[in-house]
Amino acid sequence: MTTTQALNQIKTILNTLSLSDARKVIDKLPELLQKRALENPPPAANVTTEALWNMLKSKCNALSAKYGERPKKEDEFDFRKCYDVDEIIEGTSAIEFTLENAGCDENEWGGQNWGSLIGARMFGNIPGIGCYAHGDWEYPVFFIIYLDADGKTLRSYLPKKGNVFNPKKKSAFGNNEEDDREFLLGWIQEHRPEIRIDEGRFDPSEEAGVIFNEGDILHDIAGHIHLAHLTEEVWPDSKTSD
Repeated sequence: MTTTQALNQIKTILNTLSLSDARKVIDKLPELLQKRALENPPPAANVTTEALWNMLKSKCNALSAKYGERPKKEDEFDFRKCYDVDEIIEGTSAIEFTLENAGCDENEWGGQNWGSLIGARMFGNIPGIGCYAHGDWEYPVFFIIYLDADGKTLRSYLPKKGNVFNPKKKSAFGNNEEDDREFLLGWIQEHRPEIRIDEGRFDPSEEAGVIFNEGDILHDIAGHIHLAHLTEEVWPDSKTSD
């Protein structure tokens, strides 16, 4: 279906509604568009992981320079600035978490989970950069950054399966103490009954890692992001201009 055909169908539907109902539908469109973008992210470009990393670093440092900040070393960049690059923020917006501690450098990651997923690597046939983010009070949330098939727009995707957050609250563990506790205790009882729990000392923001499942994360990414049908590799060094 072409864009013109889709617009004509939308007009036809709106014309069958009362003015007040049509306005309600129109008001809902941004929410529906965001949901579609999160559930059906754009395809990824075929690019080397090294080139993808260099592109992210270049764009992050350009944004930092815009605010008068410079990396301490030539090869460093502040990932918290990267979050405002291109469409990176869009792909993670469904889950609440903070960027107080965030990064995508495998050499800086000291957590128990995500280790093999952090940094520039292949996620199946998708070239991406594995990243984490969390506040001091939160358990880290994982997501990837990849290059859109347009060859110049960086996007992100936050896997739902195998990732560590409270799906009922759509938030990182640590933001809703009682709800996090109730959900995690129930999850452990159903999925990991062999784990012994001292409820008096149980802290969801510390114990939530039991949910982590690398296989499920990779399967989720493979099921949602597809490599664009390109015959040639996209080289970001010639595609970074807006």
